[in-house]
Amino acid sequence: MHAIDLEPCVPGEIAADLDLIKRLQRKDLLAYRELIERYYSFVYMMALTLHRDETVADQYVLELFTHAWNHASGMTARGSLRSYFFKLIYAKYQRYVSMLPTIKEMV
Repeated sequence: MHAIDLEPCVPGEIAADLDLIKRLQRKDLLAYRELIERYYSFVYMMALTLHRDETVADQYVLELFTHAWNHASGMTARGSLRSYFFKLIYAKYQRYVSMLPTIKEMV
């Protein structure tokens, strides 16, 4: 298991995220661009930390931002988007790990 340090929320981040979510729910393309600009490096570094593979990290980033765009209407404001993305990408990683063959199966 890899340790991941979550950056502390900067002042005003949650309020800015709430506004961003509302704009995403209205399918505002500028909000989508802002989302990517604001969170790309966090999501990419988290995926790279978990997998240590740039190709997999790139794929995770694409899937995560596509998911955020396609499911914006279901986003609720309970915290920062940083924590939302962390939960999504870590759950995806857990599913990946659960599908790996165990040592017993390989023997």
